[in-house]
Amino acid sequence: MSEICNVYCDESCHLEHDRQKAMVLGAIWCPLDKSREIAVRLREIKATVVDLKEQLKRLKKEKAGKEAIAALNAEIKEKEKSARDPESKAADIDAAVFDLKAVNPNTVAKVDTRTPQEIIANIEAHAKIVNQALSNLSRLLDMSK
Repeated sequence: MSEICNVYCDESCHLEHDRQKAMVLGAIWCPLDKSREIAVRLREIKATVVDLKEQLKRLKKEKAGKEAIAALNAEIKEKEKSARDPESKAADIDAAVFDLKAVNPNTVAKVDTRTPQEIIANIEAHAKIVNQALSNLSRLLDMSK
């Protein structure tokens, strides 16, 4: 086994003004030998799938028997699944271990605690201000004629 490892890192989205003194860093590692072995195996499987799909096209073009086509389709699906499994496991591990969403714990939720009557009174007060502004605007337009 090689003593050289691939290290895959990620960091939290530390924001400049979030008043946090720390940023979270996460990493996973894989021995270089193992990562190369996995990558080679996945490339081989994917290449095999491409070859099988080409073979399937030829069989369909030659109007081969349904059993031969079904068997080849099954083999393609099995190979594609064997390639997807390691990729999906890696994605699952990544999702489970590295939840690095930017969440500001200092954010204060603002809740409107006014009663419905207070809200209506506030709307009426603003309506008076709007009506006064419209009245002033109309007066200015009349004066400019």
